Amino acid sequence: MNNGQRILLLEDSLEVALVLKSWLSSAFPQELVHVTDLPEAQALLAHEPWDVLITDIELPSGNCFELVAYAKLAHPHLRVLMMTSHQRADYAVQALRLKADEFLFKPFEKQDLLSKVNFLLNARSEALPKRRVLAIGAHPDDVELGCAGALRAHVLAGDFVHLLTLCMGEAGGQRSVREAESLRAAQILGVSLSMATLRDSGISEGIETISVIRDVIERINPTIVYTHSPNDAHQDHRNVFRASVVAARHVPSLMCYQSPSATIEFRPTRFTEISGYMETKLQAIAVYASQSMRPYMAARMIEATAVYWGRFAGYGLCEPFEVIRELST
Repeated sequence: MNNGQRILLLEDSLEVALVLKSWLSSAFPQELVHVTDLPEAQALLAHEPWDVLITDIELPSGNCFELVAYAKLAHPHLRVLMMTSHQRADYAVQALRLKADEFLFKPFEKQDLLSKVNFLLNARSEALPKRRVLAIGAHPDDVELGCAGALRAHVLAGDFVHLLTLCMGEAGGQRSVREAESLRAAQILGVSLSMATLRDSGISEGIETISVIRDVIERINPTIVYTHSPNDAHQDHRNVFRASVVAARHVPSLMCYQSPSATIEFRPTRFTEISGYMETKLQAIAVYASQSMRPYMAARMIEATAVYWGRFAGYGLCEPFEVIRELST
């Protein structure tokens, strides 16, 4: 691979894909992954970082416009090349509206493709994220409650942000519902998302949890990790903290956010101003309609908490963090 750059090719025709892969592999040493349908591409975009997406527009499972919209939201620096064999002006217009970076009508020459991909890879290199951020939560909505404002600030600063939820939240609702809520919240924040299937209310601090976190860390190579605090009344939260400390022992910066079950021993030393991101945070949390009966999900409670911690940073709206370690940048 060249500087770790990765290309995702979405093309349902195996014959066309074979040609495109041959062309691309001959010119670029980047990692190239080929998929044939929208759900598979969606899963890869949700769970892993990518540099360039090359996609056909019309596929048996539908058109790719919604996928591109999601990809651009989840990966602000992703470059997208859309291609189609249908000579339709409305396709080109829609591609522009979705902020696709390049467009090709099939059939096209090898050099046309290679020149565009080369341009996109160079443009991607110039806009590489300043930092790579991983936020870890035991349950759906943990991360959003604790540090959604800080994560949104990272996204708008050009950082790559990934959210890892370790269980599906089945102790507090239907798994499929909570998964859908999590995906929608991630879209609102503009982050990518992984969801593991550890047992809700039975997450351990041991090798199973450590391995899940370590696998994601190895995949995205974060420079900053946000996780639960050890000063928390919920056993899942405490165990996730302990597992995170082990799995992220080589990550330069490690910080702990506050959850609604944090104890009075939660003692933050960093206060991140989120006044400009509070609306987005509230929108992301409001997606969790299945949990709306819980008092700590109320917008007034979230805002009041941010006001309280703002006392320590000039009376703005703040999210508090216990700093385990921090590498100055």
